[in-house]
Amino acid sequence: RRIATSSLWPGGETKREPGPFIWVEAEGSHQVAAARAKSMGIEKQVLVLELGVDGLGQPDLSTEAHQKRLLEMTRDVKAIGVGIDSFGGSHSKAEGRIEQVRPVLDYLAQLARDTMTGVATPQHLRKPAPGESVELTLYDVRGSTGITGWARSVIVLEQGPENKMIFRQLKNNHGPLQAPMFTTVQYDQEGLPTEVQYDTYTEESEVPRPKRKTRQCIDWLES
Repeated sequence: RRIATSSLWPGGETKREPGPFIWVEAEGSHQVAAARAKSMGIEKQVLVLELGVDGLGQPDLSTEAHQKRLLEMTRDVKAIGVGIDSFGGSHSKAEGRIEQVRPVLDYLAQLARDTMTGVATPQHLRKPAPGESVELTLYDVRGSTGITGWARSVIVLEQGPENKMIFRQLKNNHGPLQAPMFTTVQYDQEGLPTEVQYDTYTEESEVPRPKRKTRQCIDWLES
């Protein structure tokens, strides 16, 4: 919403010109994505793109037809952003094999370059081992490490205290890592999001995190 409506970024950065944002739904239904956009007040700025043959099928950005349609729409509406949720659901390749996902990653990089459009691709995390820390690293992103290697910026949401989440940047090729923030989501009576709020992050208010096994071994050797 902040991109499509040219709202101030959580850190107070300068606004930019507003414009349409294309959302490629590869997880749930297009109706749910459209309902969420409406509850957030951005139904006129966010275009939910249906790439399936019947409007309900899954997108497959490993195919030339779907790649061409997304490129054409991005150019036609002069989109300022493209969101693909999720990367793993947007293609038919094995996401753990770099030789299979590289063509899809290359396409998305070319899409951003040729249209001067930001491309965001949410991705799931691998399942943690029992007792493993909830603090995330780049290696917790599911699939090939080439996925995070391709990205210019990687942002994660970690569980915080109470009902808050921690909005943390793990990678930034454009400058220093930005300071993390607390974020909370407000919902309406139907369970749809209406507002996202950001607060100053303080380590003192974090929940205790279990140590990773590597850290436990180091502590044992040093004891």
